[in-house]
Amino acid sequence: MNSKVVGVWFLAVAGIAGCAKLETREAATAQCAPESLRTVTGSEGSANVLFPDPVAASGDPALSPGSLRLDLFDSAAPLRNLGGRGVLEGQYVEVRNGLSCGGWFGAYDEKNLFTYPYADARFQEAASYYVGDGYRSRLDELQYLAPAEPVRIIAHCDRRDNASFQFARDSAGQTYPKVCLSDSSTNEGAYYSDDAVVTIHELQHATTIDLYTGGTRAEQLTQFFYDEAGALNEGISDFMALAYTALSLSDAFDPRQFSRWALDKFLPNYRATRGAHRCPEYDSAFGARCSGFPGLSSDTNTVSYVYPDGIGWPYADNYSGSDKLRQAFLNYRSKEEIHGNGILLTGALFDLYEALKAGHGGDALVAQGLTMKAVLEALRHLPRPNASNRSPVTLRGFAATLLAWDRVPTVGFSEADHEAALRVFTERGLIGGRQLEPGWAQIGDGAVETPGLKVEDLPQTLKAWLGMPEAIPQTIETGRNNKADPGEVIALWFDLKNISEVTAGGVLLKVVSLEPELVTFLGNDINVGYVSPSETQVMYSKINGTAAALALSSGRYPIATSNTYFKTVPEYRNAPVTPVWVKVASSAPHGKQVLLRVEALPANGEASVVEFPLTIN
Repeated sequence: MNSKVVGVWFLAVAGIAGCAKLETREAATAQCAPESLRTVTGSEGSANVLFPDPVAASGDPALSPGSLRLDLFDSAAPLRNLGGRGVLEGQYVEVRNGLSCGGWFGAYDEKNLFTYPYADARFQEAASYYVGDGYRSRLDELQYLAPAEPVRIIAHCDRRDNASFQFARDSAGQTYPKVCLSDSSTNEGAYYSDDAVVTIHELQHATTIDLYTGGTRAEQLTQFFYDEAGALNEGISDFMALAYTALSLSDAFDPRQFSRWALDKFLPNYRATRGAHRCPEYDSAFGARCSGFPGLSSDTNTVSYVYPDGIGWPYADNYSGSDKLRQAFLNYRSKEEIHGNGILLTGALFDLYEALKAGHGGDALVAQGLTMKAVLEALRHLPRPNASNRSPVTLRGFAATLLAWDRVPTVGFSEADHEAALRVFTERGLIGGRQLEPGWAQIGDGAVETPGLKVEDLPQTLKAWLGMPEAIPQTIETGRNNKADPGEVIALWFDLKNISEVTAGGVLLKVVSLEPELVTFLGNDINVGYVSPSETQVMYSKINGTAAALALSSGRYPIATSNTYFKTVPEYRNAPVTPVWVKVASSAPHGKQVLLRVEALPANGEASVVEFPLTIN
């Protein structure tokens, strides 16, 4: 269940059905490079590009995908580090065409003149090379290039609304880094390859994973679907893309907005943008300074990206009315999703970039290099997973690691730079602050049928979640009763209650069955955090503290939330990745209570142990 594909976003977040085509262009005839290539020319060439994206290149915020005017705004760009075979392969990246050429090279020119009109599919290939080569050569200049081999970029990879990265395998079984830049399936003529921050975001995943694993690729940074390691992975990719492109933006455009093209324009009636601001767009104090920072109030529609209360709030303003914070809570279902949770770290790192820029006489290039090096060096020193803690990487842990290594010669922070980082991370809640005390967790209300817990036992639902029709045995009884019956497989959640004023962030649950002969955990093909038949682990991203619950549930626009996990993240039960998967023995007696011991370890405080009784129906 633990996917190795890292994407820029997920379509399920938006809930899109389809859309009408905007404007049309005649599709170019598919052209592909010869199957046999030979050395024909040098290492330099040229391309037409819309950098960093068509909106910024044109200066027109209203420009839309499918516009027939896009050729008016491209510019000539030099291509460097080419391999000399007349295709888009080089020292740092190689670019191929997925839809027209089956993953082979599309663009081919013996003089390296890849200057195509926008209507030609090879335009996106050449632009992807320009972006990828430029970004990875910058990493090399900073002496943090990883991985060492070129990353393979597939432009026009497939038809879907996503972009992704993975370490794929070739026919010989060797892994190689692969970025997939799709063509939109809901907006014909819209290409993720046209948005440089999307391309850089995916390329950075390759570097993040390689630095974290030391190039072995043996361990995944992200261990659980909703762990802070995943949010870290996404937040770093967003920041590196913003920091790299910020130097190319005119003053008319906000350098903190992530993807003003693909995530802002491709999906009708929905904006999926992310950003590096101190508050989301629907915050009443949104602006250059987010004047309400730090704040949390449903009464004033104020929420700040400060850890941990700011985790899980969407960025884009897709809401109307005077109660936007409540609307965001009710309508945004992905409160634990890692791309959204990474926004807080993206913002903290951009704050650091701007602080370093101010401290170095306004030199943006110096600030970019210092911040990038500090981030990349910290990745090398993050803790590895083990049986005791399957997900040891946290956002606060990353901030502490960066501060521990930012003055080494390879990074080169001065004492003033270090103090700036300490100040920024403290303001964002990633360093210092009040911590959770021992005993902060208790048993919450849970479901009516199972106090303190929630059980899903409908076989059709469980099978659909796993995508494995034969994986789940039929229940003893027919139908669904949301209880644990003898012989049944169930998905189980724990409604942890947080009695502290402080919100619990990044809560790792270590779950032990005290009677494993009666209640056992399914293996690691289903329970991602499986340790043994009697022990497994799972991650909850946040549980409100009493202060946050009060701030949100009071005032003119009260939000129906409280200080339990189920009320903090109401959509927890609609996904297969937050429960633990349990098999109840056929011999389990009716009415028997089996204790499940949960050690809840937050990223911002002490562990707390709670024993939940699971009653066998």
